[in-house]
Amino acid sequence: MLFFMQAGGQSVEAVRVIRVAIVEDNTLLAKALVRRLGLEPDFQVGCVLESAEGLSETVRNQSIDLVIIDLSLSGVSSMDAIQTLTAECPACKAVVFSGRTDEDTVEEAFRAGAWGYVFKHDDPKALIDALRRVHAGEVVMPSV
Repeated sequence: MLFFMQAGGQSVEAVRVIRVAIVEDNTLLAKALVRRLGLEPDFQVGCVLESAEGLSETVRNQSIDLVIIDLSLSGVSSMDAIQTLTAECPACKAVVFSGRTDEDTVEEAFRAGAWGYVFKHDDPKALIDALRRVHAGEVVMPSV
């Protein structure tokens, strides 16, 4: 989505707003992500989900560009949700945000269709940077 902003009555360049869904079952972390993304003018959180149930439908209904997804969710596995999302909503890209740092898990996430992987212990700026890069079409891999 493009939005034109007015600053002191003057037109400024259009800002491309990136709509994000957060799939995280840790309520405090989800709220922190919403707050952090809210500080960035080019991000808008479209929804927060505690599980990956119905993720593809939500993405379609909410016009989501990127999904931040944890790997330790109950119900539908995150890897299955990423595969389904990739198949059903190819314009939307998944970025894994996880505490799992082992190489096998990272590789599995990319095989499932993830475009990015950020460790939860990384600097918060790493997630923001990864989201922008993935949105621009770049694959973002962590150093394992």
